[in-house]
Amino acid sequence: MEASSRAFFDTRVFAICDGDSIEAFTDIQGDVNFPGESVLNIKAFLESSMVTIFDGSSNPAMQLIKNPSDPLNPIIIFDYYGYIGNPSNQYYHSVKYIDWLCESVFSAPLQYPRLDIITGCTMPEQGKYFPGDSVIKINHETGMFCSSICHEMTHALVYNQLDLNFFSPFPPNLQNEILYGGMDEAFSFYYPCAYRDDATYRYPTLTIELADRLTVISVYNNSNYTPPNTTLDESFYSYYGCREPIGSAWWEIRNRLGDNYFNHFLVNTLIDNVSPTDSLRYKPRYFYNALMRNSTPSNQLVIDKAYSDRGLYFTPQVISAGVSNPPDGRDKNMFRIGDPVHVKVTNCPQNTPLTVYIVEDQDYSDGMNISALNAIICQVSGTSDNDGVWYSSSPVMTASAVGDYDILVDIGNNGMLHFAYIRANVRDGFDGLNGPGFTIYDDGIDVVLALDISGSMGDECINLQRLTRRFISAMLPGDKINIFGFNEGTPPNWNGGYINFSPTPTAQLYSITSSNQNSFINSVGVPSAGGNTDLLVPFTYGYNRFGTPTERKKGMVLLSDGEHNPTIDPENPHNHYYSNLHTMNNVSTSIYSNYNPRGIECYTMRFGNNYIGIVNMNNIASWGHGIAYQVPYLSNMSLIVSRLINRLRGNPPSYENNHSIPPNSNQTFQIEVDDLADNLRTTLIWNTSVNLSDNLFTLTSPSGIIYNQPECLGFTTQKYIIDAPESGI
Repeated sequence: MEASSRAFFDTRVFAICDGDSIEAFTDIQGDVNFPGESVLNIKAFLESSMVTIFDGSSNPAMQLIKNPSDPLNPIIIFDYYGYIGNPSNQYYHSVKYIDWLCESVFSAPLQYPRLDIITGCTMPEQGKYFPGDSVIKINHETGMFCSSICHEMTHALVYNQLDLNFFSPFPPNLQNEILYGGMDEAFSFYYPCAYRDDATYRYPTLTIELADRLTVISVYNNSNYTPPNTTLDESFYSYYGCREPIGSAWWEIRNRLGDNYFNHFLVNTLIDNVSPTDSLRYKPRYFYNALMRNSTPSNQLVIDKAYSDRGLYFTPQVISAGVSNPPDGRDKNMFRIGDPVHVKVTNCPQNTPLTVYIVEDQDYSDGMNISALNAIICQVSGTSDNDGVWYSSSPVMTASAVGDYDILVDIGNNGMLHFAYIRANVRDGFDGLNGPGFTIYDDGIDVVLALDISGSMGDECINLQRLTRRFISAMLPGDKINIFGFNEGTPPNWNGGYINFSPTPTAQLYSITSSNQNSFINSVGVPSAGGNTDLLVPFTYGYNRFGTPTERKKGMVLLSDGEHNPTIDPENPHNHYYSNLHTMNNVSTSIYSNYNPRGIECYTMRFGNNYIGIVNMNNIASWGHGIAYQVPYLSNMSLIVSRLINRLRGNPPSYENNHSIPPNSNQTFQIEVDDLADNLRTTLIWNTSVNLSDNLFTLTSPSGIIYNQPECLGFTTQKYIIDAPESGI
């Protein structure tokens, strides 16, 4: 005779066959064949090879047994009616859950205890696992749902995989469950939803959606989870209520990496990487570190983003910046001499003390003492805020010495640096773990500006003042300048024809800083003009103003109409007392002797249309390996000041930023374009060939111009090259 339990497979059935008692378990269809001519007393138990269901509404709890309603048609139906807590539903899902774990989660034989499940119980909890007795009790109100039974069965799973231990190493009581139950609860929150392939975790009166971005701060603000006077820091991640953001993070990772892969990966990490004897195993960081060290770099990005999006911060991000609290992504890794250097730390555990160190670029080993670092330039202490952010309100340093530097952030101030994902080690913040964090370079220039104040400039004195002010304003912090005026001088040697011009009263270079630049500009007065022009004078008294030779770019800049007009007395043409015998050959000799060997380039700024003046100024620039600039009127000269300075400065260094974009995500990055930038090059590269329309790559300029037609190179690259880009973000 065939008996059926209506799809309850692996279910114990009993009958007396030809006088013999026979027990069997149903097949995958829920059927069993009993041999013999006489088959009597058929009955089925809500019992499989792994679980036995008891009715908790009776005292003592009784095993649930049922006979067929029609002996001639032995189909046994367990239904909700007549039973408190819907034991048939609980039985069905308990058996199916174990079957799903064996087939879809575990790659090796499942180590799982045999369980007695008591349904229909009256108790405060929705369910509870008693490991010492291998008993699970389920509240009578949850009978319509499978979340609670699968939840408690996952506790049993973890307990047995960890050699009869939970994640929490502390004695089981309500207080410890609140403080340290987060990881045990996260497993029991995630897997019941993965079993149903449904992100909804169901209670009798509410649901929780793992697909939502459940956050640490929402748990912290929930008085049902968080006791009064609780501090929001990393220790809070272990709280019972943080099962929600952890489980939600896992659900997102599952969606990104694939459900089968991640279901296996999660439990394999539990089996292979969680030591039941490690007292720190309860910390979410412990398990996060295990996930990270067993993942590829691209998968690490997915994992960390899922955690950090929910306020679970384990891998701090550190950037150097030119301003305090720059917007996300607005980092700066190239600094000129004199630039302020700020630091911003994000993804740091909330309300955690930290110390920022700036050091010369060097190699690091995991676990090294900070005291062993080479050349600590400066250090600043602080505490991250409720969002896991810290930034310097004032510069941590001013760029002063050319070189490569790293930023290190000791999270928690334990005096050691950790960057490997080992045990529950707190990963510190690094900008410079692989290559320099930022670079200080000296593109500063040294300029000596010689102004023609001979009689021919008498009508241009106001314009000379304006031009000089414009020249100073175009300089950058770290640049140096000296300004002097010249005419011809006095006999007999004609060597006194210059004045040290405010704001540089002595014959030396003056440094431009952000604090003194305006005062320099304001101190430029209106010069007086008179006398003849001797173009040898600036080149006789200019080079020594540069001081000791350096590697900096140096430029001697001559502003004049270009006319070389020294005094000549027709009656005494060869008497040096009456005649200035300097010629343009003397000028070329001085440039070749005193400027070229010192690497001083000579530039000329000329106005007017006098042919001889044009020839003279062009020759001076050519001899001095510079450029001759010309405008019709001196009032127009300000337009070419920046061009001259940029030419002297040379091409600015390249700023390079690389960003990784997790698969299937939208990302916005801010790019800071320097005032001196010649072009902007941006490239998007992906790993696998896809339709180009699947990747949307656009740029928006500071003024709102949208670039949305990139150049496509094959099927994995798009790029923009923009000449003379707008400066700014």
